[in-house]
Amino acid sequence: MKYVEIEQKVQSYRWLDGIAKEYRAMINRINAEQDYFKVEKIAYTARGDMQYLDLNCHRTIPGHYISDGLKEALTGIDEELKQLKAELKEMNIEL
Repeated sequence: MKYVEIEQKVQSYRWLDGIAKEYRAMINRINAEQDYFKVEKIAYTARGDMQYLDLNCHRTIPGHYISDGLKEALTGIDEELKQLKAELKEMNIEL
């Protein structure tokens, strides 16, 4: 394997690990704030430019929906991190 390929795997690992840490921090924040956590704006794309939806402050989306989505995303991220770590370990690369 070429050095560039190893470097790409390490960069991918660090990038995904950063995302996982951010997701876990947000899940912890939602759990800590419980009913005080309110989603007031959604930013999304749907085959186009970024769009925004402002939510009415009296009809917000409960935080547990966001937390559940983050947890589901983390499942995939953690699996990919596990795979990358195993590949790097086979090459004697320690993170």
